[in-house]
Amino acid sequence: MLVYVIISFVRGFFLIPSTPFVIAGALLFPDKLFLVLIISMVGIMLSATSLYYFADILGFSEYLEKKYPKKVKKWERKLQSSKATFLVLGWSFFPLVPTDIICYVAGIIKMPFKYMFTGVFLGELVLVTFYVYSGSMLGL
Repeated sequence: MLVYVIISFVRGFFLIPSTPFVIAGALLFPDKLFLVLIISMVGIMLSATSLYYFADILGFSEYLEKKYPKKVKKWERKLQSSKATFLVLGWSFFPLVPTDIICYVAGIIKMPFKYMFTGVFLGELVLVTFYVYSGSMLGL
């Protein structure tokens, strides 16, 4: 379990998707599904927070602003709107797009942290809950 916790918390720093780890946790610890859910969510939120706060330090913000100025402005308008939390929530809930991207963009354009955090948390909570409980059924 300790190895699983460490991997779940560290994987976000390497931009590795959480889905395989969530499902693996459900398969490895079928009697501790709620704990797997909690560990997975903490790991995801650590990753989201670090990407948000380190977006400028990672150095891609200047590159993106120079290469795609219109797209950056478009996303800036969207993520500064009153509906930004719902946009992040939808992005986080949709399994085919990496949540890390929206966290990174939110950090670059200085979206209020609480809106990014709330959107990611709610979207990922639904998705991770589904993965944990459906992943546990794979082991039956």
